[in-house]
Amino acid sequence: MLELVWTYIAADITGTLVQLFFAFTIVLMVFDRQKPPLVTGILTGLALIVLGLGGSFRADLPAYLSILSGFLWLVLAWQRYRQTKP
Repeated sequence: MLELVWTYIAADITGTLVQLFFAFTIVLMVFDRQKPPLVTGILTGLALIVLGLGGSFRADLPAYLSILSGFLWLVLAWQRYRQTKP
């Protein structure tokens, strides 16, 4: 029983750390002048939001951070779209 609890805790901590790292790198891209391609931003943002909503495996904090990262990717896509408008 204790091993099962530790497995869930370890998965939650690992998922949280990975999502925090991704969020940090995305924040750096938001403030950079060079943006990723528009389609990449849209697809990655939507995929992270869907993953956070449906594929979190009952790990709440990584799911919330995945949704946050998804919205940051959509911000990047919007910024890229604004760059390409004449």
